[in-house]
Amino acid sequence: MGQIFISYSHKDKTYVYKLHQTLLKHGFDAWADDRQDDGVSWPNEIEARLKECDAFILVMSPAAKVSTWVQNELRLAIESHKTIFPLRFDGDVWLDVFRLHSFDIRGGMLPDTNFYARLAEISHPGMPRDSSSFVSSLDADALRPITLPTAAPKTTSHTIVENRPAESPTKTVTKRVLDEVNQHHQHRHLITINLLGLVVMIFATMMVLKPFFTPPTLISTPTNKPTSIPSATSLPREIMQGSAKMVLVPAGPFIMGSNKGGWNEEPVRTVDLPTFYIDAYEVTNLLYKACVTTQTCQPPMELSILGYTNPYDNAEYNQYPVVSVDWEMAKTYCEWRGARLPSEAEWEKAARGTDGRTYPWGEKLDNIYTEYLSGDGGNLPVGAYEKGKSPYNVYDTVGNVEEWVADWYDRYPGSSAKDANFGQTHRALRGGGVTGIHAAPVSFRFGGIPSYAGSDVGFRCAFSVFS
Repeated sequence: MGQIFISYSHKDKTYVYKLHQTLLKHGFDAWADDRQDDGVSWPNEIEARLKECDAFILVMSPAAKVSTWVQNELRLAIESHKTIFPLRFDGDVWLDVFRLHSFDIRGGMLPDTNFYARLAEISHPGMPRDSSSFVSSLDADALRPITLPTAAPKTTSHTIVENRPAESPTKTVTKRVLDEVNQHHQHRHLITINLLGLVVMIFATMMVLKPFFTPPTLISTPTNKPTSIPSATSLPREIMQGSAKMVLVPAGPFIMGSNKGGWNEEPVRTVDLPTFYIDAYEVTNLLYKACVTTQTCQPPMELSILGYTNPYDNAEYNQYPVVSVDWEMAKTYCEWRGARLPSEAEWEKAARGTDGRTYPWGEKLDNIYTEYLSGDGGNLPVGAYEKGKSPYNVYDTVGNVEEWVADWYDRYPGSSAKDANFGQTHRALRGGGVTGIHAAPVSFRFGGIPSYAGSDVGFRCAFSVFS
């Protein structure tokens, strides 16, 4: 059975035949039916082929957009969490797949080499990641020119420092007192000097930390505090900001990115962040309603995608993540709460810790951690998977909904990756939601237009301790 399913309108069959033959010629196990659109013997065969495929190629055209066959196939692919490769043959990119990277094949050109390289990662595991041997054998006349990204040297270490706080008054006072002690260590008033230094240090520490313990900004909540997270401060591991539980992510470096994921996740590098707090859970319908009640926030947009109805007004879904909110609506809510959207770096550190792990819990993908393999599907109440939390006790960074973050969607520093959505047109989205297993690693990232308010996108908030 085919491992690659090609969905298309019969009116585009000439192009699809060329694409199909190219895939077969170069070792891909692809399947494309040659049915007539009014055929009645195909539904069972198509469903079987689609359910067994690893990758789903969608040839988008006006004819395909109005084809019941194509729309049903796309719906089944989404519900089955297939990895979807949209090809823009004619017309606009469809709303259902706009947040995915689409490949421009207008004019009847075959996809560029980036398409085959990414497809090989999903459906042809034996092929080298750079796919150089594959690319060189393709028909040059069929491919548009493209410059492949240059892989970052494995031995090179990049360190990026973001918003490092200035040296604290405590450290300055400590240094001055120690210098005094060293200069007068034989002086008869040594004990007096030491006591004075201690008093000054305690006073300076209280002045620095005082703003972070003034109600109602930070209110400690009784909890069994984790002991595995090092912290140079006495800040609480968990706080309540209004009714939202937030967890501490201490300052320090962490490993960001991946050389095993998408081209837009490279290069792997070390990023140093100051201390911040982030929501332990995605913002729920109940939390968001509090902002709507004040008329500061707009109610979520009502959408009906694939039969989905927004449950925002149903009290049974109060603890589900709020969805159908665009980037500005998410930003407004966080600011109303006295917080902000997290940066991409903050989100990734909170999700994976400091050791560069693939998933929040480690390296093994299993149904005890997320709904990807459990058969649950769709959205769930926040925190439904206790074992799926990150080292900082942040939940649902894998599964449930994708999440808006503050940054524009762009290439990482030091990367030569190309994406038509890079720049100040799309906002970054993190977390794979229920897009597919390929999106489960916490390094996975993509972009969405800021006005998108889909049933699969939510958010969480953060704020800085030192500003």
